[in-house]
Amino acid sequence: MYTRYTGIRTISDMKKALPVLIYCLLAFSLLGQVESGTIPISGGIAVQKTYSGENYESNFWGIAPSAGYFFNDYIGLIGGFSYSHTALKLQNFPTEGEKIEQSTGRFAVFLGLRSYFPIRKNRMFAQLDVSNTTISQPEFPDPLDRYSTFTSKIGVGANAWFNNNIALEANLKYTFFKSNTLEDQSYFGKGPIEFIVDIRPYLIERGDPPSNLADEFLDVGGFQVGGSAGFRHSLNDNDREINGVAVENDQVSIYASPVVGYFPAENWLTGLAGTLSYADDNANSPITYALSPYTRYYIRVADGLQLVPNFSFVYFYQLSRDKIRDQTNISRRVEFIPGIGLNIFIAEGLGLFANGSMSFVNRIDSDPASFVGNRSNVLQFRLGLEYYISAY
Repeated sequence: MYTRYTGIRTISDMKKALPVLIYCLLAFSLLGQVESGTIPISGGIAVQKTYSGENYESNFWGIAPSAGYFFNDYIGLIGGFSYSHTALKLQNFPTEGEKIEQSTGRFAVFLGLRSYFPIRKNRMFAQLDVSNTTISQPEFPDPLDRYSTFTSKIGVGANAWFNNNIALEANLKYTFFKSNTLEDQSYFGKGPIEFIVDIRPYLIERGDPPSNLADEFLDVGGFQVGGSAGFRHSLNDNDREINGVAVENDQVSIYASPVVGYFPAENWLTGLAGTLSYADDNANSPITYALSPYTRYYIRVADGLQLVPNFSFVYFYQLSRDKIRDQTNISRRVEFIPGIGLNIFIAEGLGLFANGSMSFVNRIDSDPASFVGNRSNVLQFRLGLEYYISAY
């Protein structure tokens, strides 16, 4: 016999929110610039090594390229894959002299079909996405050592354009079929439902040579933009048990992570990245925010290529309420991140940026019993696209 816990639902009935989201899409829609021959591109590479004292080490690397092609002004395909590998090493845990090593590999492939259609003077798109994700954990017992999830989603959305190659995209997606081989269960007509706004690159206008593009997009008055925002509701109506308490297995999350930079002088970029998020699964409800001012200087070292010394600072704060135990936990940390990178413009407004950095992390609210110390060092390398808006 257990006590049923009923937390306050953030969204009691998703049907009431759907008309609002649809209205946002319609109000957001502007004349699209996608045309025959357009190539949507995205993705990147990341490598990260983290040390914390003598007892904790983690290694991560991942790659996630994607590309597509529009056969005419209305229909296109977008596809790609991602792979990541994480290895964790713990010394003297859970007791003195013991060691734990775990690794996880994640491989996913996806394909999307997008079709634009007119609504009055605007253009919106409908989209069908299918993906399959396989997770392997060699140190775990069967069947946890390897399992996969197949997902298919339908969605509608719209684009608003910063320039010929960069669009602010709003997308409403609903998962209508999901199959998990681990649980041997299939779901039809189940969520989550997601509303996402982010920036998407499209190769439509290649523009001038990289050196001329650098002259335009690194000039005083220009901007760098990035980030995303979204809402997610699981739409689950079943319960799960936590410490003998029945909890509704219903999850809601909302987040925003904008990035805005400005060139106060030629070749000098200064900006601010931020994160604000809230989640509620009826057991925990963390509120997170982070602020990260950053600055860069672009040094012309070759025709179209820039060497970019950079520095950023991060302040992270999370307030999490454990509804089962009626506890509140606070986590804070600061990070100092010097780096050095290379940048080249591959098309109008699109910069390919490779950056190596070392993050010095100081956890203000460290747990003495934790195997992760209050100080850690994170060595990182990242390669990906960045988005610029000219002052002209």
